[in-house]
This record gives sequence, structure tokens and C-alpha cells, in this order.
Amino acid sequence: MLHLDDLKRSYRITLGKLQASREKIEENIAEAPELAAVYEEDLSHISEMISDVNYNIEWLHTGRQPRSKRGVDRRSVYQRTVLMDPTIMERYMKPINSRSATTLTDDERHKLEEVLDILSPREREVFTMAKGEGFPHEYIADMLNIHKGSVDVMVKRAHDKVSAGWQGTLF
Repeated sequence: MLHLDDLKRSYRITLGKLQASREKIEENIAEAPELAAVYEEDLSHISEMISDVNYNIEWLHTGRQPRSKRGVDRRSVYQRTVLMDPTIMERYMKPINSRSATTLTDDERHKLEEVLDILSPREREVFTMAKGEGFPHEYIADMLNIHKGSVDVMVKRAHDKVSAGWQGTLF
């Protein structure tokens, strides 16, 4: 199995060979200036290869795409925000209520809103994504820049609160 260090070493060796090849072509151009036009195309290709290998080495070394201003994990809050349909909360009512989620009465809708008001804004957001949208916990953790374990705990806590509120123990 090829490890990252082996891959880096291989790229460095390739870079050394390419640089030696470029130096040899430059020496040939210096010795025979009349053949410079013949060697220029080769020199151009070698320089492009050196550039590509340097790019790969930098990517392997830093773990990020070279020359990008901001990594994907450092996006602004507006780029990380995922907008959701507010009626999506009806979907997770099905496990609590055996009827179809689309048959909620106005009273049940009002009660659901009251139960969801018990949750903190973060719990409500995580619970909505997990139960309403059906996102995996890992995906939610990545979107909110938190650990998956935190998402697991928040979903369980929110589910307990919603279940207790729906059954009337909190009211």
C-alpha cells in the first residue's frame, strides 16, 4: 500500500528528474543556439510538467488546494447556510402520530409549533435537519462545524423534549 510519504517522495524524485531534464535542454540551447527553436517546445512541456508536479507536492504537503484564497471549511456563514422549507417539520410527525403527516389539523399544527418552541435555536435547527430533512448526522456536523457526537446528543435531547411535549408532560 502506498502511503502519503511515499507519494510525496515519488513526486519529489520526479521533480528532480524534470529539473535535471530542463537544465540539460537549457545547456543544449546554450551550446547550439541555432537549434533553440527545436528545443523551445520541449522546454515549454518540461516547464509545464514541473509546474504540475509542484502543484501536486504543495497539495499533498498542505492538504489544501494550492492558491485558493479560502478552503471549503472556512466558507462564510452565508455560503454554509442551507435554506429549508418551513413545512418540512410535518414529515417527522409520522413516528409520533400514526396518521399521515399531511393530515395535521390546525390544533395539531399549533401544538407542534409550541412543542418546537421548547427547543433552543440550535437544537431546533439540528432536529429539523435530522428529522425533517433526513440529513445524516455527519452531514449536519459538517454544515454546522460541530462534532458528530454533538449532533447525536442534540437530536436525542430534542427528540426527548418533543416527545415529552407532544404527550403533554411539559404542559
